[in-house]
Amino acid sequence: TDMICNKWVAKGSGNPIAFLKLLDVEIYSEATERALRAVLGSGKLKSPASFLPENRSALQAEEAFYWRVLGKVAVERNDDDMMDATLPELSDFCQVLESNMGSSSFVTTELLKFVPLLDLGDE
Repeated sequence: TDMICNKWVAKGSGNPIAFLKLLDVEIYSEATERALRAVLGSGKLKSPASFLPENRSALQAEEAFYWRVLGKVAVERNDDDMMDATLPELSDFCQVLESNMGSSSFVTTELLKFVPLLDLGDE
């Protein structure tokens, strides 16, 4: 996995969302998460939070998946800068969740998996 992901980063556009679109995140979530973690762990992806979608009111499956995995990695690493860039305020997240409730069940599930990463005592 590491070799394939590193070659993709070296030759590809360097956009992890584009990478995820090449894979089927909805069917192969576990394998895709391992591949994404390899890309994130390679250090070749500069500013991973810069690839988060600005408009989160209509997330695609790959965007929701990327956001969740990036948030999980930030928390696992206890990386304050990455957590600040990745983890939203609870009220903002609730708006994102509400605006995506009518979308695919995969997006909704990814957002619900994101909840344990949030500071629930925030508000």
